[in-house]
Amino acid sequence: RITIQASKELRAIPGVRNFGAHIGQALIMDEVVGMYFGENWISVDPKVDYDKTLNSVEEVVDGYPGLYRDVQTYLKERIREVLTGTSKPIVVRIYGHDLRALRETAGKVKDALAGIEGIIDLHVEFHEEIPQITVKVDLDKALRYGIKPGDVRRTATTLVAGEEAGDIHIAHRTYDVNVWSIPEARNSLSDIRALPIDTPRGGYVRLEDVADVRVAPTPNVVEHENLKRRLDVRANVRGRDLGSIVADVVRRLQEVEFPLGYYPQLIGEFQERQAAQRSILIVSVVSMIGIFLILQVSFG
Repeated sequence: RITIQASKELRAIPGVRNFGAHIGQALIMDEVVGMYFGENWISVDPKVDYDKTLNSVEEVVDGYPGLYRDVQTYLKERIREVLTGTSKPIVVRIYGHDLRALRETAGKVKDALAGIEGIIDLHVEFHEEIPQITVKVDLDKALRYGIKPGDVRRTATTLVAGEEAGDIHIAHRTYDVNVWSIPEARNSLSDIRALPIDTPRGGYVRLEDVADVRVAPTPNVVEHENLKRRLDVRANVRGRDLGSIVADVVRRLQEVEFPLGYYPQLIGEFQERQAAQRSILIVSVVSMIGIFLILQVSFG
């Protein structure tokens, strides 16, 4: 609903040529987010005043309260994500094991960085608990009907989310064949509890007869790196050089007390810039040494 309304407003701006969007994750794509996240793409006519059009776009985007928004060019976002894995110039990545402790620690880091001159759009990465249907197999009940726990999970997954069952080959192309229940069979929690599970002796039982089916709070995304969970505190910069802001961030991080086993890593555009500069310096030094040795041999 928000995307459709934003599309109408953005396309009404003089100079905006077209609009495209995606919400959540397409099948087998790189996004790891759900339907709470979307990206809207527009192109600007090169004949119009770019800065004026950009200001109009930002004014429309800022008119949607209750959302975290960010306006940037496609090229800037792609370069940042390829180089740093994130589209923000300042990222404090916090590592740990417990998700609740990670959130509390990220809140402390956010509070510590608040007020640094030049930092804008400071926020903790959106790792929230959302309502989700969970199915926990009752082992005793499943054994009573001769059903394996894995059979219950596979059947429930197929009926609720779909499952690839095979392929069709037509004109040198391969098309997936997916099995899925009809929408009326999965529209409510009661419908899902009544899903039929085949038994080895013939016939079937309802899903609720062999499993506990309920709506429970579940993390919308859980990210891991180096065998630990991670959570980012991100920010943009404006009106001040990136190096000075990073120096202030480092000083503020030293004032934060991290729980045992939890630690931060400062990543982002500045760190990649420094790494590139170090690489260039090393290459330059090696080249100078090589040239010196060549000259020494030539005139020695």
